[in-house]
Amino acid sequence: MISVRNFSTSRALRNPVVRVLLALLGLALLSMVLVFGVVVGTLMIAFGLLRRVLTQKTPVATRAGSVIDGEYRVVGDGKASLAR
Repeated sequence: MISVRNFSTSRALRNPVVRVLLALLGLALLSMVLVFGVVVGTLMIAFGLLRRVLTQKTPVATRAGSVIDGEYRVVGDGKASLAR
């Protein structure tokens, strides 16, 4: 049977050499994740800038025939009504 007492006991490592090795392993993993994140972020920014440079569109001059004409009217008294 599983006892609750087993979960609450401290399982801290008592050997100082093992503690130092595990701390160094943790720092190595943390630094690898940090470097990976910086590299991926740099590549994303470089890709976005390169894409923007390569896909720049020349501004299209507006022609007289490309204007859409419409009629508008205001509905209501202009005050914002809240549903209650």
